[in-house]
Amino acid sequence: MKFLQASLVLLAFGIFSGCAPVSDDSLLNPPTLSMGLPDSITGGKAQVQLNLKPGISARALDVDVPCSFLGSEDPDPFRNGYEASKFLVSHMAAWTCISDLVMELVDFTINDGRIHATDNVKDSANYNVDDPTHYQVVRVSDNSSKVRLFYGFSLENPPEDESKAGFVLSWQLLENNEIDGVLSVDVREMDKTPNLEDPIALRLAFSQTNEQNINDMFLIFDETHEYNNGMRVKITKDNTALPGESVYTVQALVDMKKQWLDVPSIDEIPNVALYTVSNKVGEGASRALITDLAVALPLAENNHLGDYLFDKTDNYYFSANINQANWDWVEKYVSKSAYRASRTTPATGGSWLPFNPSLDLLIAAFELDSNYFSNGVCESVGDECDDLLNAIFKDGFAGQEPNQGADPNDWRSLAMENVVYLDTVYPNGVNWDGALQY
Repeated sequence: MKFLQASLVLLAFGIFSGCAPVSDDSLLNPPTLSMGLPDSITGGKAQVQLNLKPGISARALDVDVPCSFLGSEDPDPFRNGYEASKFLVSHMAAWTCISDLVMELVDFTINDGRIHATDNVKDSANYNVDDPTHYQVVRVSDNSSKVRLFYGFSLENPPEDESKAGFVLSWQLLENNEIDGVLSVDVREMDKTPNLEDPIALRLAFSQTNEQNINDMFLIFDETHEYNNGMRVKITKDNTALPGESVYTVQALVDMKKQWLDVPSIDEIPNVALYTVSNKVGEGASRALITDLAVALPLAENNHLGDYLFDKTDNYYFSANINQANWDWVEKYVSKSAYRASRTTPATGGSWLPFNPSLDLLIAAFELDSNYFSNGVCESVGDECDDLLNAIFKDGFAGQEPNQGADPNDWRSLAMENVVYLDTVYPNGVNWDGALQY
């Protein structure tokens, strides 16, 4: 999802042209959306070589870019709950960082409520479609402010107040210094061709109290997207917790349209719910509940162990060291499964070298009952195959990551006793109506 690693970070290098002395009536002191998330749940900062504009110092090359996070470097970030959480949290961290940069800049720009041009002039040699051409900073009231960035407008035909902005950030100060706000980003209002794999828009709602900070991000996909209806990640920071306790709670949900793997015998739609906790330094645990997941298990040419539909729970306990070789604890288990089709593995006569096992070899290796693939046990379509699939995940068979370690029975174990998953990817619970501000 490349659009989420936004080039809007270039705002930090002064694309606003109105960086001149501003009125004495400065804007409301903005909040800071950044929660200080540990590297273990963002993937850490990325080093990015920026395509810099003329006049921007080359010192910005190959350095840590403030709003770029590694996230998950796994080619399949949804293979387990921990990688999926990092993947989504890193995007949240990027957009909260970008929002902070914008809010820091508004007090150094013209904030008279009018629409002004940036130095990114359309049709000029240095025009960048990823950057805004116009901006507007509005003090809605003594306690409320709004920033709007417009894309793709020319100097001759600038946007008007009624025009749709591609980036809108608004916030208001409530009683007791509590803050509420919303960020809306709509790539359809930008002068660029959207990547078909990317979300078309996002909504980030945030609130801050003395007790907790909440950032709730909704990723919107076009109705023609092949896999996703939407994604959501909600991060809660407990401001009252001790550093070694559960400070951060991450809840995430992926609303799917189809299976990631094309398994012809299976047409059920999977559901992916994630839950992660972390303390201040980055030690934590992650759980994924994946229901109605399809997998095909080809072993060798003309040897296919079959297609399966199953529900799987992943538990990952991790330390603050994201480069560790081993996990504190990995436990993956299948709670429900069904054989669907395609098994061609012979009953006997197979071999481990070359790798072309038969069912009897698999029974021995996985310590299954001698009649496991017969007599109505994992034999016919619809039969339950939990023991087989759990053995595969436990031992790391067929390229799966093996279970390892043991339950540390520390604060993480207690925190994971009361897992609460999100129940919708939509802000209003049913659809995207009213999700964005313009």
